Amino acid sequence: MAYQNKPVHPEGGKSHSQQQAPIRRRRRLGAPPGVEVSLCTKYSMFFMNVLFWILGAAILGFGIWGLIAKNGGVIDAIAEEEQVKLDPMWMFVFVGSLIFTLAFFGCIGALRENTCMLKFFAYSVILIFLLEITAGVLGYVYQEKVVSILENYVNKTILSYYDDTDTQYIADEMHQGLECCGIYEPNDWQANM
Repeated sequence: MAYQNKPVHPEGGKSHSQQQAPIRRRRRLGAPPGVEVSLCTKYSMFFMNVLFWILGAAILGFGIWGLIAKNGGVIDAIAEEEQVKLDPMWMFVFVGSLIFTLAFFGCIGALRENTCMLKFFAYSVILIFLLEITAGVLGYVYQEKVVSILENYVNKTILSYYDDTDTQYIADEMHQGLECCGIYEPNDWQANM
């Protein structure tokens, strides 16, 4: 084998073609340098978010099933009664999608120690908590309106009890769960006789 004479670069001893470009590493968006994350905390948060991810998927699936399988019935009657132009099953789709997405960010953020995803997750949970407090306060302030809406719904349920099997099921479950009968007393069922 013959020795090949390769050109030598005047500054470094290597030709331009032999020099390697510096390796650029992607900056990791994890915990700041020098900060250790407890493995117990990390995996506890991961597994809790996996459970919420599964719950979100179930709620989302229920909402989609409700949109496809339930055409009319009690849900539309409630929406019509309260002048809601949107099928309430869309609420299940929205809430399921929200839980599914937030749990995904919490899962991946905890597993990869990604501070950006964890901040998004934390701020979103804080916002939802504040919205729940607001809804609770509004429900308390407008308590009479909420009670009025529920009374109207139960009254219409009593009147249409024999017309719809879904209404029968909901009324029976409500009365068994609350261990009561009618709006105020069992005599409320006289309106259906």
